[in-house]
Amino acid sequence: KQPCWLRAAGCAGRPARSPHARDAHRAMAAAAAHTILLCQFDEARESRTFFEYDDVSAALDGVCQLYEQSLKTASPDVRSQSYDVADLFRYVDTLGELACMVQSGQGGTYVPHSREWIKEQVFKHLKSQIQS
Repeated sequence: KQPCWLRAAGCAGRPARSPHARDAHRAMAAAAAHTILLCQFDEARESRTFFEYDDVSAALDGVCQLYEQSLKTASPDVRSQSYDVADLFRYVDTLGELACMVQSGQGGTYVPHSREWIKEQVFKHLKSQIQS
């Protein structure tokens, strides 16, 4: 099910590009694009909030920080905790809703992305941090 934020955003008609060119273009444009992370922590609409970041990378770090904060809240006496990407993704899947809006270089509009897209990007982001 697509989060209501994504349904409300809709997509303007744009010329079609090949999937590979489109993905490469999005990756380059998203790297330095203002990003809004939309989060609903549970089923209660009152738990909805948003976080703003200067770029996608910072937003992906923000997703990890949300999980780390939940670990600290659940176990305040534990000084250091470790987790793997599967733990992080289980947390992401427990959220009521998670989506992000990434500013497009064309006209300042925002492109909506789903929870699954966020998980894919988090995985790539963490992998690139390990490799560097």
